[in-house]
Amino acid sequence: MTDSPPQPPTADTHVRTDPRDVDELLDTGVRLHLAGDTVLAQQAYMRALELQPDQPRAMQLLAVIEGERGNASAALTLLQQAAVRNPDDGPSHHNLARALDAAEQHGPALAAYYRAHLLQPAHTGVMEEMGLLLIRMDRMQDALACFDRALQVDPMQVSAMRQRGEVLQHLVRSDPSRRDETIAALQALQPHVADREGLEFTLAALGGGAAPPAMPADSVARLFDRYATSFEEHLTVTLQYRTPQQVQAALQRVQAESGPLPRGRVIDLGCGTGLCAPFLRPLAQELVGVDLSRGMLEQAARRNAYDRLACGELVAFLRAAPHGVALAVAADVFVYIGDLDPVFHAVASVLKGGGYFVFSVEDPGDLADEPGFELRRTRRYVHGQAYVLELARRHGLRPADVQPVVLRTEAHADVPGVVYALRRL
Repeated sequence: MTDSPPQPPTADTHVRTDPRDVDELLDTGVRLHLAGDTVLAQQAYMRALELQPDQPRAMQLLAVIEGERGNASAALTLLQQAAVRNPDDGPSHHNLARALDAAEQHGPALAAYYRAHLLQPAHTGVMEEMGLLLIRMDRMQDALACFDRALQVDPMQVSAMRQRGEVLQHLVRSDPSRRDETIAALQALQPHVADREGLEFTLAALGGGAAPPAMPADSVARLFDRYATSFEEHLTVTLQYRTPQQVQAALQRVQAESGPLPRGRVIDLGCGTGLCAPFLRPLAQELVGVDLSRGMLEQAARRNAYDRLACGELVAFLRAAPHGVALAVAADVFVYIGDLDPVFHAVASVLKGGGYFVFSVEDPGDLADEPGFELRRTRRYVHGQAYVLELARRHGLRPADVQPVVLRTEAHADVPGVVYALRRL
């Protein structure tokens, strides 16, 4: 099967026909298509085009068949023909916009969405899809306008409300003046979301409620399950993620100063896709990874580096783990946990004497000397150095290496952090 689409008859073809015959042909074709007989369905659509050469629905249905056969180029050509031959048909431009969007032709897709919106100003789906495309184009203010227009048509359109809230959360990070607007948008969503705890956490990050001790575990799992397949590329390419390398550097400094690490079980807390596994594997007699996200663990398993992977909350996992752990690592995990006292207690309980606990936190800035933690607008926790070192003292852990580092790049700026290496006394 080639990518060449069937060509509609030329414009000078004159066929007398009752439009109802064309509708009957198309309806018959749809029934055949749904029944799995694409050959006869295609014949019905083609016959409809012979009778009515500019029939947009026939072209669109033929495009569906071409798309199902993997002929994306042929499908796109048919949709382009439908839009050109029917310049005032909103669905033709809407379907073309979707196809261009799927082909990542963002500029033409945006133009097609806009044309479809002009022809169907009350179609909220067109406005939402255009808004989602603008988000991918990093045009957040324009995306917000799309969701606002959708809500003007239907104030109870929950999907538009949700997307509007997401965009405002992005905008408020660089424009604190939008805080009240963002809080109001999220509060309006409360009756319509299943993840009430996650929404309350986001409101708390904006100052719209008391900060919980950690991001809800279910919210963390859903977040990372959703992005599991693209997460690693986004981190390493888009965000220039460097935390694993910074943790590895801390371990190298410790070994240069104090000699080889004790051999034994190594636990990668919040292991994600396993970015720390390559440098942890040589240090471990047994390498164990634990994470809340099953999707992330599926990616980690593909590395074939871990002896065991476990899905669960890290404190509960540690409480059930055998003692005698040589090394526990938590790279970029504590941005989702505010109160670290239970974590330190659990880690200290399983570490053998001379074992190490190595982890990263985001730089708290003016909170560095404060004995506590804070939930920021980014929905990430920061921890003061005085707080971390007091927890270490309380749980029998001695600082072996404390190093300011750059963790990643975000919004074209370095995100500073601190890597701690603590030794069990």
